[in-house]
Amino acid sequence: MKISNSAYLGVECMVRLAACGAGEPCTVQGLAERHKRSVSYLETLMAQLREAGLVKAKRGPGGGYYLTRTADQITVAEIVQAFDKRRDLDGHPVNATTLEPEDIYNLHGTELLWGSLKSYILLFLSGVSLADITPETDAVHQEDDHTRAAIFGGAADSMTRH
Repeated sequence: MKISNSAYLGVECMVRLAACGAGEPCTVQGLAERHKRSVSYLETLMAQLREAGLVKAKRGPGGGYYLTRTADQITVAEIVQAFDKRRDLDGHPVNATTLEPEDIYNLHGTELLWGSLKSYILLFLSGVSLADITPETDAVHQEDDHTRAAIFGGAADSMTRH
């Protein structure tokens, strides 16, 4: 299973949103600066995450993106699947336990092997929540003032964390 660069960056952005906190949206500008990518590329990624129901956008001053659920309720598999839609192997179901006998006969051993591996990877990622991989929020707030201001849309000066 190949995980796209978009999926990797999507996970990184989701970790950053989780670290920002529930009531503090992160700006695309801040995320783009943090990950050294263009704003337009990050907007595209965020649109895919929004389409998957993982983030919401708040417009206007103090706006940005935030998680639709708590970090412990979002799995890494959901994030990856927002970018890398699960595909069948040449029209064959990926899950070997649901195959009909004629489908098993028509599968080459390697197709079944790679399909099973994809299933196990997604199963593993389904057991990892966003909260499991998000650093403590205090570490996020120890960055320099410029980075914090970009991530929090300039509202970092008035925030204190404990």
